[in-house]
Parts: sequence; C-alpha cells; structure tokens
Amino acid sequence: MKPDDGIGGIGLQFIENEKKLEDTLNRIKKDYILQEYISWPCELSVFFIKNPHKKYWKIRSITKRYTIKKDNEPELIIPSRKIICTDESHLITPALEKVFNAISDVKWFYFGRFDIRVKDMDTFSQWKDFVILEINVGAHSVALHAFDAKYSWIQRYKIFFDQFKFAFEIASKNTEILSGYPHQNMRDFLRWFVDIFKNV
Repeated sequence: MKPDDGIGGIGLQFIENEKKLEDTLNRIKKDYILQEYISWPCELSVFFIKNPHKKYWKIRSITKRYTIKKDNEPELIIPSRKIICTDESHLITPALEKVFNAISDVKWFYFGRFDIRVKDMDTFSQWKDFVILEINVGAHSVALHAFDAKYSWIQRYKIFFDQFKFAFEIASKNTEILSGYPHQNMRDFLRWFVDIFKNV
C-alpha cells in the first residue's frame, strides 16, 4: 500500500504488543481488518459448493498455498509476493465434506472458498486442527488449484468453466431463496472474468 492510501502506509504488518496495536489503530483512517496471527505452517484453500435444495454438497478442490520467503520472515501468505499453489484435492473425503457442509450451513453460502490455516497436513486429513482465516463467497471466488503449475492452459480454462457452470446452476435455483439480496450485473461479472484470465 502507498503512504497516501489513507491508512498511513501501514499495509500488512505484524503487531507484537498492545502498545504497538494501540499506536497502529490510532493511525488508521479507513476500515481495517484485525486478524490474530496463526503460527501454524500450512495454508490451504478449500473450495466448497452445495445445492440450494440440499441435493448435494461437495468440496470441489483443496489447494495448498505458500510464498517464497526471505530469511527470518514469518511463514505467512504475503499478497505482494509470488504465491505458489499446489493441488491437494486428494485430501478430500466424505467426512471432510460433512465438516464443511456443517460450517456453511447458513442461508447465504452455497458457493465459495475457505482460506484456512492447518497445524499439519496429517491432522487436517482427519479434519482436525484448522482455523478459518477468510471466506470468499459467490462467483468472485476462485478455485485456486487451477494455478498449480502442473496444469496446462487448456486444463485451467476447463477448471474455470466447470466452476462457472456450477455457479450458474446454483444461481438459477437460488433466485427465489435469495430474493431481495443484491445481484451483480453481467457486464461487471464479465469484466472480472477477463481480469482473472489475464493472470492465468
């Protein structure tokens, strides 16, 4: 972030004590997110979809994310650094899908991505010891396993088109359930879609 962005050029930083927390919050002039630092080493993205009429729910993919970090730098996903994604969808089990179905058992969630921290891959495979950092909801959510280097351009396009196929299917069944909620127009959606493919 730039120094003139309205939050004093603070950007992403670590708060080690209450004094620094108080000083930092006093400098911020805009809305902000305050997040507990989770020291667990693995960050995963779980892409989850469910039918509005409860006919199915499924984890579409699990992606491991990490950055190339400098020495003495915390193990954290840094937005300004290159993020490496690897497809870990072999971890999907019916038991894990039931866990995320229970977590997403709210009216507004049918399609989206959970970004989570896990203690280690073994305990996560037993659906234990993980913390949800962020939830990305709706068509703007991206199935990050498509960015695994093992996939070709054609395979990536297929992943994204399959993702949007589910999105349109869910939206068509969800119109009455979510009546009164704001909807995105097609022009804005297509603009976002093109931006996504610029980075593929």
